Amino acid sequence: MLCRNLPINTKAIIENADAETTTYAPAPESLPVAENIAALKAMENNTAVELKVENAKVTFKNGNNIYIEDTTGALLLYNLGVEMTEGKEITGSLKGKFTMYGKVAELTANDSTANSSIVETLGEQFLGTEMTVAEANNLDNISKMAVLKDLPIVEKGGKHYLVFSTDTIMIYDKFKVLSAEYVWPTEVSQITGIIDNYDKNQASARINVDINPTEKIETSWSINYMRQAINEP
Repeated sequence: MLCRNLPINTKAIIENADAETTTYAPAPESLPVAENIAALKAMENNTAVELKVENAKVTFKNGNNIYIEDTTGALLLYNLGVEMTEGKEITGSLKGKFTMYGKVAELTANDSTANSSIVETLGEQFLGTEMTVAEANNLDNISKMAVLKDLPIVEKGGKHYLVFSTDTIMIYDKFKVLSAEYVWPTEVSQITGIIDNYDKNQASARINVDINPTEKIETSWSINYMRQAINEP
């Protein structure tokens, strides 16, 4: 049977080989495609999008927060609802809405998210990227898993900062890794955490990066891993 004059966004479906029964359904949604995380971040805010991922590392999960990294950058999957395993790598496509929350790039759920498709593989173990305090304060490193080593901790106004020269990072326990009774050391040999943005005002000229510990803080006498927040005092 020849079908003519169909609406542009429909397709004909012939059911049960009955030439008299033809139904029409919407064509599959066509989304703009970001080939990697960097390409996604270059898109307009609040854009429905398909993100391609190839061996992207799932670096950390906590509640509605899932952090992934590919070779071009890092991204927060916020309340996306797509199941994945911390420590594994994912390949496929994630569909959702690209959103800037302050200076943090996020992929959140929308009507297309259910059509996401990924495959998990074990991949190589990833323990984070070693950075200086100055490097951690770079907005390009937002949502990355960072490792900072051999730094003093300074308390100011009830907040705790890692300090190197004129650079500072506020340690912010966003993921509640530290106990309420945690005794702060005066220096750390290693701290591992997600780089975040403390100021959610997107128009703000201040960097206000924070590092949120993912493990306890490692000191000269004990090993503690935390998430930290980088902020200007």
